Amino acid sequence: MDKRPTTLGLKPDKLAGLWNIGSDAEEAERSADPDSKKTELLRDLLAGPLPTRLPKTTSRSKKRTHRKTVVSFRPDVPIEKLLQNPETDIAILRGIKDHGKKLSGKAKSKVEYHAANTIYYAAIASALVFHDRRITKFSYKDLQEYFRRLDQEKWIPEALRQHFARACEYCRVRRGGS
Repeated sequence: MDKRPTTLGLKPDKLAGLWNIGSDAEEAERSADPDSKKTELLRDLLAGPLPTRLPKTTSRSKKRTHRKTVVSFRPDVPIEKLLQNPETDIAILRGIKDHGKKLSGKAKSKVEYHAANTIYYAAIASALVFHDRRITKFSYKDLQEYFRRLDQEKWIPEALRQHFARACEYCRVRRGGS
């Protein structure tokens, strides 16, 4: 039988400290605020490009060469920039909306679901605010409520919350001011 010590000469209090390092990290991860997880995941999604090939644009004249328009259609542009750029083509916004819908359908947690839905509604908001186009079958009344809720979520970055506030106001006006 092998009589060598398995603790490499460490005293019990040192061993306990080493074991606690791993358990403290696990405990911190378990108790992490769900809102901070949503914020982090949403920021990651917004910072990435659309994973699919961008659709061809049809709503803009080919002669139009505004710098923002050209930049918006590069496949490496982060989703956040596309959502906040008034020159982003409606076809791109539909692609972002579909991407958000696909992500929410594949979500394995509430955190993933909420972050994906935020992308989905942000694309709808951009189409309304920048193009006066509704790219969903939701009524203005329902959209106004969704945007109002999203505008109040503290885990959503301020710029995006302001975007939802503008979309909420747009829907309110379209409904006749109610």
